[in-house]
Amino acid sequence: MELSNRTRKVKDKMKTIQELELEITALTTKIISEFPELSKYIEEIPVIETENSGINRENLQAYHQSLKAILTKYATTHDGE
Repeated sequence: MELSNRTRKVKDKMKTIQELELEITALTTKIISEFPELSKYIEEIPVIETENSGINRENLQAYHQSLKAILTKYATTHDGE
């Protein structure tokens, strides 16, 4: 199982900006529709990528991971409520 976790982490690091944006949108939509009380934790998603905006793949990856962590933790502790 350890190998599959490493493989998943490598694949996550290789995602493109477009893939990350799509996954962030999907996670955000799920949070809003299934757990609206978590909406206050969602920061505005950067849409336009420019060199001066500070938006890059690493920033999107970190944001994606934080959304996944919030959703996973909340869903496991509030399932069925």
